[in-house]
Amino acid sequence: MKKPQILVVNEHSEINPRAKSIFFDTMLEAGIQPKKFKWLDVLTTPPAEGKNVTKTMIKNARERVQAKIAKRDPKYMILLGNTPLQAVLDQTGIRKLRGKPVEGQKRIVMPVNHPNMAFHDEKYEDTL
Repeated sequence: MKKPQILVVNEHSEINPRAKSIFFDTMLEAGIQPKKFKWLDVLTTPPAEGKNVTKTMIKNARERVQAKIAKRDPKYMILLGNTPLQAVLDQTGIRKLRGKPVEGQKRIVMPVNHPNMAFHDEKYEDTL
């Protein structure tokens, strides 16, 4: 099995379909076909309705996430939002770090706003 060049790290699998569409459209605009990337979710299940992701949830998932990253060994990673940023790079502050590639774990890592941000403020749709 060929390893993915790009690994997209998301908060959890229940990403809003419209948000996922925004992300896919953004990737296509950048010339990146969906078959070129794979997904990895930090959390195996989303938080309970109305609850936010906690630092403890991220900490508990970190070892599993790091093991999967090591196994897949992508050349590039895209971190969708603060939860993946914390799980992968152990940093917070997606708004400051978004769009600034960094080298982490011997690969290029690009933190970006989660596509759900576009629902809160349309200006964020252009910043993905």
